[in-house]
Amino acid sequence: MKPLTILILIFLIRLTFSCCNCPEQVASYQFDQLSIQNLDQTGWTANRTEYNEMHPAAIAFEITLTDSSFRPPPAIAQAWHPKLSSAMAMQPCECPYHLFLKHDISNLSILTLHDFSSEKPAGSDIVDSFVWQFKWNHLYQPIDSLLPELNTPFYAKYYIEKTYQLFCTDSVQNDSLQLVFQFQYANGEILSDTTDVIAIRISGEEGSL
Repeated sequence: MKPLTILILIFLIRLTFSCCNCPEQVASYQFDQLSIQNLDQTGWTANRTEYNEMHPAAIAFEITLTDSSFRPPPAIAQAWHPKLSSAMAMQPCECPYHLFLKHDISNLSILTLHDFSSEKPAGSDIVDSFVWQFKWNHLYQPIDSLLPELNTPFYAKYYIEKTYQLFCTDSVQNDSLQLVFQFQYANGEILSDTTDVIAIRISGEEGSL
């Protein structure tokens, strides 16, 4: 069999299982897990790091929200066979779900457990000192636009996960930092996670950065 013929057959097989007449499937979800990862900004892009050290003007984290309980049943839809235009069969299809939050997220706070500066002592909410971006997007957005993005319905097939990178626009005036990220739902529930204690390294000091 000629290579071109083989490629055409592979394409037709894939087309057979991809031409699905997917119904509109609506489901609700609720983020139940929040994880925080430190970001290293010493390179061209911000990369995840296991080191708990940052420069005072390069405080950044990656946060991931997930719904660990979301288990969509296999979607069954009509699949069209390319060689038999009138033939329709019920086949398992990878149909996405249109997902809506059960309760909107009404507030985000970032609490500092150590003195951030003389104006922002321990216990202050420093959320206004942050901007955010999608991973690899490199387009900073104001922090007050993050909640509308989180509350926007979206489509997914297998699991629910949203990841964002947050960057502090102010310099830390202390030798250590620890933050608590809190997302509050409209029904009063709170999803939170705490960073490790971050050692603040100024230029010229020995360290991992």
